[in-house]
Amino acid sequence: MQPTERVHLAVVACGERLEETVTMLKSALIFSIKPLQFHIFAEDQLHDSFKGILILKEVDSLLYVDTDILFLRPVDDIWSLLKKFNSTQIAAMAPEHEEPRIGWYNRFARHPYYGKTGVNSGVMLMNMTRMRRKYFKVSH
Repeated sequence: MQPTERVHLAVVACGERLEETVTMLKSALIFSIKPLQFHIFAEDQLHDSFKGILILKEVDSLLYVDTDILFLRPVDDIWSLLKKFNSTQIAAMAPEHEEPRIGWYNRFARHPYYGKTGVNSGVMLMNMTRMRRKYFKVSH
């Protein structure tokens, strides 16, 4: 019997966001079909001595979400998009807005952004194996 695939869900719980984080985690659990493995990082874990931990060597793929996300469908729906990645894709995000007239980036940003309205990094699906191979160097 093959082990059941786990959905790896990550969140950074900073400052006053604990209640939001708990609500997000509950909504993920309620609507989840596959087993979930949570990776919860606190603000104080984000300094240099934790870089090795943060690249999650044992995790092939990961869904990062902001604390204010509320799942209304199975997390598995987003997770299944990994199967649609081609051999070079490492991450998937949605546009910040569909309507350019209300987009923040295209109206106010003074820095570069992707596409017509920018992307929303509040829900980000990542192939961690490919990211580590191409972009991360770990010194021991």
